[in-house]
Amino acid sequence: MRNKIVIVLCSLIALLILGSFFQLTPREFQVNNSKSPASTILVPSLRILLVGDIMMARGVAALTDQFGLAYPFTKIESLFSHSAWDFIYGNLEGPVRAEALPVAFHAMSFEYSPQISHFLAQLGFNILNLANNHVADQGKEAVLQTRDYLQKDGIIPLGDPNDCSLKYGFQKEPLVFLGANLVYQNKTCVLELIESITKLKKQNPSLFVIVTPHWGPEYQKEPDNFQKQTAHQLIEAGADLIVGHHPHVVQGIEEYQGKLIFYSLGNFVFDQYFSKETQEELALSLDYQPQQQIFTLIPLESQKSQLNFLEGTERQIFFDKLAQISSLSLRDEIQKGVIIRHN
Repeated sequence: MRNKIVIVLCSLIALLILGSFFQLTPREFQVNNSKSPASTILVPSLRILLVGDIMMARGVAALTDQFGLAYPFTKIESLFSHSAWDFIYGNLEGPVRAEALPVAFHAMSFEYSPQISHFLAQLGFNILNLANNHVADQGKEAVLQTRDYLQKDGIIPLGDPNDCSLKYGFQKEPLVFLGANLVYQNKTCVLELIESITKLKKQNPSLFVIVTPHWGPEYQKEPDNFQKQTAHQLIEAGADLIVGHHPHVVQGIEEYQGKLIFYSLGNFVFDQYFSKETQEELALSLDYQPQQQIFTLIPLESQKSQLNFLEGTERQIFFDKLAQISSLSLRDEIQKGVIIRHN
């Protein structure tokens, strides 16, 4: 009798262990199969982290030369847990090339040595936007070198400073990333984006298209008319999410036709110490599922280019200010730091 009890207990323990082993991971979810209601299909979910402008030269370089390349990120190291993200995106402000020289403190042309690309890859970045007004600072050859170094380090070089065609996009179903340098309000570029998005959606309506424009007036908390008009046109063409950068400050979030527009995430790493606004940053976490997207707002602050999480009262003040310059339909969610949208 005692032996039977032991056998039963062992069997139950084994079932529990197997059950826990075969549970869905957080990166999977179940979709009902209409043909067979009792069955389920496992569809992978995706987690994406998006941040704004990354500028590792000038004043930032002076600090990293003294304290190491990890200096800007030491206090937010937990954000870059490699197991947490499928993609980490940022906007790279300047080219990577072998001949890179130190950048003077007041210079407006940037460049980085290949060790910067290597370090950002180690940190977890695997998509860096090149569709901006600084990647071509050192000429066309430097742009080519940048692509080469990033690819060698396992980073996708997204977009081009002068070309908005689909060939510089990145697609890994169900996601599509399209970068665009719209600093100079290039209307031809906008038309190319509209054409690309329309084509993609016609071929596969289930794609989730993310456009990351570099645009807008610097240091302005409100998007200008060009940003608003362009964002609306891109969503009307089929874009599912717009995440911008370039103004160096965080701009508001708009909801348009059920889609979200993050007009500017602000800086991520920069040396603009002259205002509080240029040292407040917004990182964006996207938990993507075909029927639901969860956007988690991660407010940050920096002092002397070293990032830290905003917490407590300061965190809530950040959310309250952001809510005031965003769509009324989003205000309650922004104040809580999480926006959920269902398809």
